[in-house]
Amino acid sequence: FSFGLALAAPLMFLLMLSDIALAVLARSMPQFNVFMIGFAVKVVLGLVGLAYSIRFLESVIERLFTRTFFYWQRLAT
Repeated sequence: FSFGLALAAPLMFLLMLSDIALAVLARSMPQFNVFMIGFAVKVVLGLVGLAYSIRFLESVIERLFTRTFFYWQRLAT
């Protein structure tokens, strides 16, 4: 659970900020179709945020794989 939260937290924060920005945009310009723009913005932000955060999450991913392979090795013997 903690590994999943550590991997997803930066993206969740980024998407929450985009939701807040889109809500302010929808409130200030009611004729603007925020739903259509919001889908594309969230996809792009998610992919860019994932690509950017991978280099900072190297230690978390390394610990995850180390523990997983250790568990598999212990289970096999």
